[in-house]
Amino acid sequence: MTNPVRHLAAPAFALVLAFGSAAPAIAFNDIPDEADFLLWCASAFHLMGIVTENNTESENFLIASEVLLDMAANELIAADIAEEEIIGLVGIYDERLVAEFEAGADLSYTADECLAAF
Repeated sequence: MTNPVRHLAAPAFALVLAFGSAAPAIAFNDIPDEADFLLWCASAFHLMGIVTENNTESENFLIASEVLLDMAANELIAADIAEEEIIGLVGIYDERLVAEFEAGADLSYTADECLAAF
């Protein structure tokens, strides 16, 4: 089962990959802290689900990503963020996470913090 927010964001993410970084319609500092955390962790679980070779673990990561995306969407809706902006954020967070990994710097959140979201 694919999360509709991530499904709708796939074309936007493909454009980001094809044409480089796209600025989100909303500034990162306008995103509520809890939504930032949930979006980041959802991206982390999604990417882990893609790269994990064990099918059961992969499915668990992808389900966790969907749950966190739903939670983040609720936070963003409560903060009066437009649906179009919410959809655009998914790809931006995927890109942000990859950039953090590639930079080798400290990640925004830890695995333990993300697991605690449940």
